[in-house]
Amino acid sequence: MIGRNEFAAFTRRAIETHTEWDSLHAFMILAEQPAGRISVAKIVAIDTVVHPEEYPLLMARMAARDGLRSAAGYLLQIEAHGVTEPAPGASRAAFDQARRTRTFHQLPGAVESAVAYCTDTHGRLWVAAKIRGREAEGISEHYYGADRLTAGGDQIGGQMVEGLIAVGRTAGRIQAAYS
Repeated sequence: MIGRNEFAAFTRRAIETHTEWDSLHAFMILAEQPAGRISVAKIVAIDTVVHPEEYPLLMARMAARDGLRSAAGYLLQIEAHGVTEPAPGASRAAFDQARRTRTFHQLPGAVESAVAYCTDTHGRLWVAAKIRGREAEGISEHYYGADRLTAGGDQIGGQMVEGLIAVGRTAGRIQAAYS
């Protein structure tokens, strides 16, 4: 069985080795190797013109076709622009417009990040990220237990990440049913 530390290290390596900015996004189906090691069983490149709302269905299709019964987990690697949300009471018009039109990069204070989201078949989530132009500041890493990601829990990364976690949990249920 792959342990928490192995998933964390794999997620971190995905960002450490991300050196080509303005690149395609990637969805990876992960497999378990001997001694609890992780390997990539399949990688699917996702063109950046694909809208984030389409990611959940795309990941579900790829996993259903190539890896629900045997996957150890899944990793989604993206690049995204972000800004700090307006303070309570401040105008949200520009922020909300940029979110709808995918133009965060045009707002003052915008940063571009490379982010890897990794889930296992138990619905746990590992996140690693770095900011373009500020790589010397290092990689931020976070872990979210499955209990924190259920209804009413933490909301991490929107629809794309919710879809990734759903694929991982579905694979876990299918594997449990067939074991």
